[in-house]
Amino acid sequence: MSRFRNEMRIARAILHREMGDGAIIFAWPNANPTPLRIQVRVHEKYQALGDMAGTNFHYAEMQTNSPIAVFWLNSPEGFAPVRGMVFITEYGRGYRIETVMPPDDQTQNAEVVELLPSDMVGMPQYTV
Repeated sequence: MSRFRNEMRIARAILHREMGDGAIIFAWPNANPTPLRIQVRVHEKYQALGDMAGTNFHYAEMQTNSPIAVFWLNSPEGFAPVRGMVFITEYGRGYRIETVMPPDDQTQNAEVVELLPSDMVGMPQYTV
């Protein structure tokens, strides 16, 4: 592995550790969910949909919110995100995993849907 690539790996690990939020993740619905503690970064990006390719006229355009969760692979040991799992961040926001993308060498991304407070009734909550 090149020196530059190794330094990028170290920088990504620091970024995830320092910028990630604490969360619990579990399968839902489940009679007795056992949450795992993880570190996750949620990116909410807004992108334009519907405009004609190559133009900037904004005539058939709308915005969509596509939150992406970034998970550190194998942390905790053996963990990998799976469609349908739910995670609750330390700030009380809940997300359900919809589409899991292929992993890279350190992380795995997943498209998620934010849950409403009414959807989170009965779910375990993040505690310190």
